[in-house]
Amino acid sequence: MDDGSDANFCAPNVAGSNVAYTVNVSGALNASSLNFQIGTPTLKGGTALTIGAGGIMTGGNSNNGGFFLDSTLGTVYLSASQYWSGNGNHNGTVGSAVASTAPGTTTLFLAPNSATVGSTTGYFFNGALADGSSTSVLAIDKVGNGTSYLNAVNTYSGFTAIEGGLLTVGTGGRLGTATAAIDLGFLGLNAAANFTSGNYLNQTSGSGGFLVGPRA
Repeated sequence: MDDGSDANFCAPNVAGSNVAYTVNVSGALNASSLNFQIGTPTLKGGTALTIGAGGIMTGGNSNNGGFFLDSTLGTVYLSASQYWSGNGNHNGTVGSAVASTAPGTTTLFLAPNSATVGSTTGYFFNGALADGSSTSVLAIDKVGNGTSYLNAVNTYSGFTAIEGGLLTVGTGGRLGTATAAIDLGFLGLNAAANFTSGNYLNQTSGSGGFLVGPRA
């Protein structure tokens, strides 16, 4: 996994079962993509994890429960623009900070594809989303069905776009430091009552909207 190849995860010795298991990481690891198949793994330990253009994919059958990137994993670095996508109602929880490393703008496309938009499944970011440096900018684009949750005080300076599904900002969270428009497509943005943003909203298509209040 530390040579930049694809990393595939499957519950050990329990084929066909949605079992939880832990992967203890050692040192700094580099993978072209993470593919979570059978079971629900928690990655923890190590000093850093770098994910390439292949991004993250969770399986689409009942034997896959998603993934957990523990806060002890170190920073999750994105070396290229990429999709984090899943099939079915599977959770992905990221406790670590996420930062871009490639020059220019790196876009993280969030496509959890939960069957029910606004449900309690989707991607949960409990660590901050950030630029890697002044010349390595992170941007967020919510696409597909389902919901993604931003629960930290994020400092990324790239754009925020919501082309599909719902992007929810938790209590005390924020969308980053950019002052450019947040582009709203279908559905849109759901924020807690003390939501903080320097952005304005730009309706691009569909029936997108902005709701401030308790998270559903």
